Amino acid sequence: MSNAGDAPGIPEVKKSPNSRPKGLLGGVAAWFDAAIHRGRGGGHGGSALAEIRREAPAPVQDAAQRRARNSAQGRMVIPGGVLVAGSLGGGVDAEIAGRVEGDIHVKGVLVAHKSAVVTGGVSAVSCQVDGVVEGPVTAVEDVSVGRSGRVNAEVRAGKNVDVSGCVAGNISSEARLRLLAGCVVNGDVCARVLVMEDGATLNGLCSMAAKAPPGASGLDAERS
Repeated sequence: MSNAGDAPGIPEVKKSPNSRPKGLLGGVAAWFDAAIHRGRGGGHGGSALAEIRREAPAPVQDAAQRRARNSAQGRMVIPGGVLVAGSLGGGVDAEIAGRVEGDIHVKGVLVAHKSAVVTGGVSAVSCQVDGVVEGPVTAVEDVSVGRSGRVNAEVRAGKNVDVSGCVAGNISSEARLRLLAGCVVNGDVCARVLVMEDGATLNGLCSMAAKAPPGASGLDAERS
């Protein structure tokens, strides 16, 4: 009788620690293994995911500048808290709530909100200034300086000028100039019609002028 060790035995099957049982449970386990592998960056899908995660977002200022120069919507917008270094222009309306270190020239309506600061000059068809403009303000039609507005240079309008805030410069209007209660103007004023309310302050000379003939004013050239 032979020993058990002498008889040819059945080879022992060694199980891999990563082996999974076949069937439904095995398929589910294999799916989880593949998902974990991809999440750790393995394979093509993981590399693409890692590349997307490493992609840096565009700077806020760059995005705002692209938005400011995009005239597809017919409006140029500088949001509050945004700094734009350089001059801006275009044949569109403009809303300024941030800071612009340069000039702004648009062939539409320009609104400088209370938070706006423009270190250069401004020209448009019409201007509403509720913030600060350091340079001259020129409009083909009307200019309005709100109660919170301040212009530290000359103001020129082809039609009307209304001042509720402060102007440190001369004002020239080819139609009506209204100095509203609480305003302060440090400069000379010239208009066809002058309306000055009680409480308005004018530190300068006042002159009344007839309407200039067509072609005599630089504003007539800007209307074309």
